[in-house]
Amino acid sequence: ENSGHVPVVTTKFRVSAGRDTTACSLSWIVFEILRYPIHLERIREELAELESVEIPYDKLTQNNCLPYLHAVISETLRLNPSLPKQVKFAVNRDVLPGK
Repeated sequence: ENSGHVPVVTTKFRVSAGRDTTACSLSWIVFEILRYPIHLERIREELAELESVEIPYDKLTQNNCLPYLHAVISETLRLNPSLPKQVKFAVNRDVLPGK
């Protein structure tokens, strides 16, 4: 039964604060997946297909093993880069030394 409501998710998932790129990326991935539950269902289906199959670790790390999960992660990183974009500019006019 789908009532159209987003389910409340209780988990022991914890991400440390700061500028750590892994923590930042994981936070955005979880945020985007919870924001669009249809993607979570598709990821679950893709992972469920692998439950009955024994796959070596080196095959799991290839992009074609879990294409939808890879696409979700790549798109999240494209939309929300883990490295902050810091644009620096002069507040006041300045003269460089030696000019």
